[in-house]
Amino acid sequence: MRWIIVLVLALILVNSASAVIKNDASIITVNDKEAKFMLVDYANNAYSTKTLYTSKFYDWKDLTLADIDADDYNELIVLRDVGTDVYVYDYIDQELVQKFDPRSIGSFAKDLDWLKIIPINLDTDKEDELLLVNNRYGRFYYLDNSGSTLNAFSFGETLFKDWISIEPGDVDQDGKTELIMLRRNTQPVYVLEINNKQLNEDFNLQQTKKLGDSIGEDVSAMAVGDLNNDGKQDIIVADTNGKLYSVSYSNVISILTQTSFKHIEDMDIADVDSDGKNELVVLKSYPNPISVYKFYGEALTEYTVKTLTGEVGWIGISAGNFKSEVSAQVPAPETEENRTEILTDADSDGIPDTKDDFPNDFNEWSDKDEDGIGDNSDNCISISNLDQLDSDENGVGDACETKIVEKQSPWIYVLIILLIIVITGAVIFFYKFIPKSGERGEKPSKKDDKIYLESEERESMWPVSKRSKDIRDLKELVKKTKK
Repeated sequence: MRWIIVLVLALILVNSASAVIKNDASIITVNDKEAKFMLVDYANNAYSTKTLYTSKFYDWKDLTLADIDADDYNELIVLRDVGTDVYVYDYIDQELVQKFDPRSIGSFAKDLDWLKIIPINLDTDKEDELLLVNNRYGRFYYLDNSGSTLNAFSFGETLFKDWISIEPGDVDQDGKTELIMLRRNTQPVYVLEINNKQLNEDFNLQQTKKLGDSIGEDVSAMAVGDLNNDGKQDIIVADTNGKLYSVSYSNVISILTQTSFKHIEDMDIADVDSDGKNELVVLKSYPNPISVYKFYGEALTEYTVKTLTGEVGWIGISAGNFKSEVSAQVPAPETEENRTEILTDADSDGIPDTKDDFPNDFNEWSDKDEDGIGDNSDNCISISNLDQLDSDENGVGDACETKIVEKQSPWIYVLIILLIIVITGAVIFFYKFIPKSGERGEKPSKKDDKIYLESEERESMWPVSKRSKDIRDLKELVKKTKK
């Protein structure tokens, strides 16, 4: 009887846990400013970095790894902050392959202010589900894989609308998954018990335990996992002063280390160096964004992954097993028949007939730009362009069109504009600053003075000023005196 109880409890623990594969984990992060998905792997005692994908979007919000189809391979799930665009990628033959059309995902709130997307297993099957949190509406949104698409619906209030992070975990060791949420508050950590077996509009998370009262409200990121490898999950919290805290379910708080970083964006816990022990992976707003923290005895040591560099704009991090799958398409075995066909060269010009414009006459085949493409098929025969790019699809390669554009130099128009500006400036300067004849220091004669006064009095439409009249009277008086 005792063994039966132990077996049942073990099954409950296995089924309720998330199916995310954390062992032999890789590190995935997204740089939003460069629109790049980056993979960091550990092998041969060193970290290596690879660009998985360069996107055409620049509005990514968060990412996670989850096995949503129970195929023992994690998928990469990335959330855009443009409504509810959720992108799911398989990793096949070392390349990302999109799994679902984002437009096929069930409808739910089309709004911004998304917090995170996380994997969670609430229906005790082998597949992970996805949980989204929206701060604007203060609600949870749930995505479940149906094989051909992701079904989505909303459920449950989030109690508040200022959350910073959310993670699943079994921090009270009862064999059931809790939601651990972080907000800026005097007790920033909230543990939400999940009691409902069905996810619907009546789903509630009312039983809440608050932790971390000595940390304060200056928190920035959180991770949940067994960092010290003692078999118990702890809550790791980072604050804006660069401190890392460990918070247990019994509210025992300890400072793990004081980092030199003030902007920690995200964290995760996984075995990223394949030694059988978990590490804390920290994402920072720095050109070298990833640091890995590992316990050696009681000390938490840091290792900076220097192989990963880039413009500051990292939006999230997730650690988990991300091995490449092998494509189901197996190439047909090579036979003597198709080998002969490929190597056939009727005119003996060194070009297989399958690529030869003139397979029967060596003299007629020509390649003026020597790019390996015959003039009969080349869309730009004067310039080497092996890629044959033709952006406007007008039959003329971009290489030739680029040269034409370059010949039409705009400098002539620039010179004309500069010449007009110089002439205009010279005219303005001449009329404004060159002194007139009366302003060059020449002393006008009495005759000129008389003519000026008489003309001023005659031509002015205004009454003669008092000063001018006084001068005239004075001159008249002088004349009379002389007589």
